[in-house]
Amino acid sequence: MEQLALDSDLTDAGRAAAVRAGMLASAGAVETSAQAANIEKTVGKVPQSIRNFIAKNPGALAEDSSGLLKLGNGALKNLPVVGAGVTILFGGLEVLDGNRTPLQATAETGLSLAGGAVGAMSGAELGAAAGSVVPIIGTAAGGIIGGIVGGIIGSFAGGKAGDQITDVH
Repeated sequence: MEQLALDSDLTDAGRAAAVRAGMLASAGAVETSAQAANIEKTVGKVPQSIRNFIAKNPGALAEDSSGLLKLGNGALKNLPVVGAGVTILFGGLEVLDGNRTPLQATAETGLSLAGGAVGAMSGAELGAAAGSVVPIIGTAAGGIIGGIVGGIIGSFAGGKAGDQITDVH
């Protein structure tokens, strides 16, 4: 914008508009950098090993499996994308509505996703173990139901933790 403001072919009003746009862009860049630093500070509170675990795709766990688990492989691969997309969408809407600052929405959304992932994995394991009293079908059904319930509980708990970190009550 600074180069544009120096263009001799522009009118005075055009140069003034270019200068103003440049100042607004610079101010926006500074604010965005500050918000990014705040988000990184919040995310940094979650240990790296947990962040790496959360980033794993549940579909990869079924990659080398066989039988009924193999049938669910396609759904498992796409499930994190859909769930994360919906969670991020609602987090963004809270910012647009003015109910949350970007930092608050990021903390709540990130920890909700993290809690959901951990809860789903734990719930699936517990559900599969409990359902194993009925071979094959019970294990699969228990894993699915346990994963759903664990994901819901974990997501809720993670969102509440995000609220606590950013002091939203």
